[in-house]
Amino acid sequence: MAGIGFRLQKLVEHGSYTYSLRGLFFATFLIAGPWITTITVIGLFSWLTTLGGDEYLIFRTSIIYFYAFSLILTGLYQMPLTRYLADELYAEKLESVIPAYLAMLILVSLVQSLFSALYVQLIPLSLLFKLLFISGSTVVALLWLAGIFLSCLRDYEFVGYFYIFGGLVSLAAGLNLASYFGLEGALAGFIFGHLLTFIGISWRIIAELSRGDIRLDFSCVKSLKMFPAHLIAGLSFNLAIWIDKFIFWVSDTGQTAIKGLYYFQYYDVPIFLAYVFMIPGLAIFLTRVETDFYRSYRAFYRAILSRRNFKKIAARHGDINRTINYTTWELIRIQGAIALVIFVFAPEFLDLINYSQDFAIVLRWGIVAALFQLLFLVFSLMLLYFEFRREAMWCNFVFFAVNAVVTCYTACNGYVAYFGAGYFLSTFIAASMAWIL
Repeated sequence: MAGIGFRLQKLVEHGSYTYSLRGLFFATFLIAGPWITTITVIGLFSWLTTLGGDEYLIFRTSIIYFYAFSLILTGLYQMPLTRYLADELYAEKLESVIPAYLAMLILVSLVQSLFSALYVQLIPLSLLFKLLFISGSTVVALLWLAGIFLSCLRDYEFVGYFYIFGGLVSLAAGLNLASYFGLEGALAGFIFGHLLTFIGISWRIIAELSRGDIRLDFSCVKSLKMFPAHLIAGLSFNLAIWIDKFIFWVSDTGQTAIKGLYYFQYYDVPIFLAYVFMIPGLAIFLTRVETDFYRSYRAFYRAILSRRNFKKIAARHGDINRTINYTTWELIRIQGAIALVIFVFAPEFLDLINYSQDFAIVLRWGIVAALFQLLFLVFSLMLLYFEFRREAMWCNFVFFAVNAVVTCYTACNGYVAYFGAGYFLSTFIAASMAWIL
């Protein structure tokens, strides 16, 4: 994302608070647009909807499953495809971007819809609901795919504003259709807004990056075979994000919206809130961390390729070390301050937003874990920049494995005080491994 990060960095460094906020605003949507939109839509929908308790619970849980399934599929191809695009752009083969995008649209649609069609058979609801469930998970999966290609764009304002537009349509359509058609209407409205967002962003991608005839090129799929370590790393990372939820959902403590749709509010809500507080760190990651690191990284290799003397190469190497240390402490300083405030005032914060103070235990585990997850994201990226693919793969696998094992232990034994410890330990260990490597 360094390319679009440089353009956003100019806004942040403009010198005024207005420009800085604009830069961070657009960075937030570029790095987590579908997620941010859905957070807002669900929050407003819960206040305004006429859906009954059970129908609203099924609606909300279905959307969570859209994200769970789509992100796990995205983990299979996200890192290999990103590497493929980076290589093509480095070789100045811009004409291969759109054919790859169109080919991946077809593949992702087929795989996601097939998986969703198989799973939705477990849910004893109407055929219309099942078709909407398949459609919803597929549209969200396509939005994540589009997000990979957004880094190639220059028109970041269009993307940010279109996410807002799509979110407003989701909310308005969902509320209106819910009053006439209940659960199915609410889902249809939500999906329609996200579909409009996907169409708008896809149009922007094709309009800005198209070079020549519109065609399909499935050669990008070879990246899955060419970069197996990237594939395992990406899949492990996305599985790690969801494995603790899956374990709690199917454990004795889990709750059921309806057969096939499970949740555990005591864990889901506070961890969800911890993710929300990662948003400032993600924006900083795009506008500062990756751009500054990439600049020093590029200067180092340029010095080698230009056959500069050893003293200059060593100086560029020192710049990399200083950039890594500076950006790491920058993230710790800002995200750490947020984590500290929420950790100390967790009960008061939960009371302020009308949630039970019982969630404070999990929220405290989650907010510290979110800090280490953000650091792990940065360190893992640096490993991949320097071609330490296997090291990055093993770090991501450790993130997944530790989260699964510790969460399973705490959930199965009912150690309520340690619900969230698996997430914390896994991010702490993975971030520490990646930092040492």
